[in-house]
Formats: sequence, structure tokens, C-alpha cells
Amino acid sequence: MKRLLYTIAVYTSAGAALYLFGCETISPSDVTPPAGRESKLESFFESYHCSRPFYTADYLHAADTYHLDYRLLPAISIIESKCGEYRRWNNRWGWSAQGLSTVRAGIDFVASRLAEGDFYKDKTTEEKLLLYNPSPRYTLVVKRLMGQIENLETTDD
Repeated sequence: MKRLLYTIAVYTSAGAALYLFGCETISPSDVTPPAGRESKLESFFESYHCSRPFYTADYLHAADTYHLDYRLLPAISIIESKCGEYRRWNNRWGWSAQGLSTVRAGIDFVASRLAEGDFYKDKTTEEKLLLYNPSPRYTLVVKRLMGQIENLETTDD
């Protein structure tokens, strides 16, 4: 837990600097998903010593189905539950106190709410994050983690 808190503090400081100087942005997914997404998510979860399965195909399917940035839910899962290590009732994303039937169902549920829910519909990723958790620091940490995913090397062709 100390490592995670230290990591979040470091990302927050670095993310704030990048954000303030305009070096880090979150752009919506292209119509054609970029190559290497699955490999990047695998590497990301491995770098945080997450337990398998990583559910990368489920994250990608939900992101594509609901037109969300594929990095959003994995990044939130690191902050909210250390990718499932501190979860309750299959809820890796801190979505209220709600239990979810399975992790796969949870991925779909949270993605659908972030895409189509009354508060989140038609909002940018940053606006969604500020509604999800109103702390600007939270948004910076999630954005930093999303940037980490994007910058990982890929083994896909």
C-alpha cells in the first residue's frame, strides 16, 4: 500500500507539471483502434504486479463498444483497487458501494455508465473524471497512468 501511495504521489507531481505545461493530453480513441493496445495493457498490469487474469480483451471490448479511451478503466482500477487487490464484490473501480456479479460484468457496467449514464454522457474524458472524483489531483493521477499505458512498448505487429 505504501508503494502505491508513493507511486500516486509521484505521478500526481509529475502529472501536474506535464498538465500545466500542456505536455499531456487525453484524446478520444480513433475510429480504428491503434495497434498494440492489448500488449500495452498487459505490460501495464504486469508493471503493477496485478493478479491474473488481466481482462485486457474485456477492457478493449468495453472501450470499443462504448467509445471510451481504452486506458481509462485500467487506470482507474489501479487507483481504486490496485487492479483488484483491494476490491470488494468484483468492484475494481470504486463505483459507489455497489457489488458486481463478475469482473467482466463490472467492466461492462462501469464502461456503460461512463459512456451513457446521465451524468457522464457527452462529456470529455477529463470531464468524466472530474465527475467520477471531483478532486483535480485524482484526474491528474488517472491521466498520468493513462499516459504510462500509451508510452509502453508493444509486441503486436
